[in-house]
Amino acid sequence: MDGAATLVEGLRRELALTGKWWIDGNRLCRGWDRDTPRFVSWAVLIDGDAVSLHETNDAIFLRAVTESEI
Repeated sequence: MDGAATLVEGLRRELALTGKWWIDGNRLCRGWDRDTPRFVSWAVLIDGDAVSLHETNDAIFLRAVTESEI
C-alpha cells in the first residue's frame, strides 16, 4: 500500500511531517528527498484511533490520533 500522508501537530495544526508513506511487513515507512532518496521506518501499534510508532529499542517515537481529511 503506497500513499501520501501529512502529520500536523499542536492546537495550531502546524505541519510536522509529510511525504510518501508505505507499509513494509509490520513497519510503517516514510520517504523524502527526491534527489537523494532517504527513508525511515517504525514498528506500528494501533489501538482504536491512536497510532504509536516505535523505534527499534521499543521506545515510542510518536503517538498520534488519526483523522480523515474533510
